[in-house]
Amino acid sequence: MAASFYSLGELYCDQGRYADAEGPAKHALAIMEKALGDSHPEVAASMNSLARVYRFEGRYPEAERLYRRSLAILEKAYGQNILTLRSS
Repeated sequence: MAASFYSLGELYCDQGRYADAEGPAKHALAIMEKALGDSHPEVAASMNSLARVYRFEGRYPEAERLYRRSLAILEKAYGQNILTLRSS
């Protein structure tokens, strides 16, 4: 069910329907947190989705808070060098 809410929120966001996107994005995040706990990488993806909605709505402090939480989850799961790009 979380995947359906997530996809609907993403669709609305892609269409520029940010007010409509917020509800499904919040539902997806709540379901993921309840099912997987608050430190799972899938939860981080849902946080990014909701943060994206907030960013497009100009709600920058809320977006930043979620982006930072998401990054912390991903760094814990995959290490602090998750964003390091390696050139060959």
